[in-house]
Amino acid sequence: MKGIDTNVRDAGDDDTNPLPSFVGKTISNIFFYKNRLGLLSEDNVIFSEAGEFFNFFRTSVRSLLDSDPIDVAVSSINVNTLSSAVGFQENLVIFSNSGQQFVLKGGELLTAKTVSITPITNFDNDARVEPIPVGSYIYFPFTRGNFSGLREFTVNATSDTYDSVEVTDHVPSYIPSNITQMEGTSSEDIVILVSGNEPSSAYVYKYFWSGNQKVLSSWSKVSIKGDIR
Repeated sequence: MKGIDTNVRDAGDDDTNPLPSFVGKTISNIFFYKNRLGLLSEDNVIFSEAGEFFNFFRTSVRSLLDSDPIDVAVSSINVNTLSSAVGFQENLVIFSNSGQQFVLKGGELLTAKTVSITPITNFDNDARVEPIPVGSYIYFPFTRGNFSGLREFTVNATSDTYDSVEVTDHVPSYIPSNITQMEGTSSEDIVILVSGNEPSSAYVYKYFWSGNQKVLSSWSKVSIKGDIR
């Protein structure tokens, strides 16, 4: 498959307008956020120029423009390789393969002047599976020995506090490990997991909220002939 060419540097040099940090390194994830193309590479989050998805160079070295690309690293005592990024309630929640979560904020206008990344939580997650936002929550799986668990991640908008609750604590030995697919829908209030160890079955999490109280939190399994693709 032919790669996509990014824009060339039109201003400055390696000192005043350096190469983006992903050059010569592995890109672990690609996403869109606030009209920018975003890349994760090792412990860096890199955004393209606003509205120009394939330009990762500043257009001028005389002044730092609000639309200029952004290249920022997470700050942590752990060695982190960033694996996923999910837009969530005006912020970007970033997951690492070391089981640490970060939040990227930038105000109403995301710029190199306003961007910041802060560590928020430490919950084990399976870096091979992309977390999914469903309604007011982010769901992500984790491995527990030969089985898998699922966490429900949310934020208290009033106190800006992030937390996660395990929704498989009542069925710790039900879902097999090696999750390969995960989907969810807020219209039906379900999340579905598929394991590579049991590819013909879908494990279904059904939940229902009544106000601030969750009145239903159930798991079931649907099996078919053949593998689920």
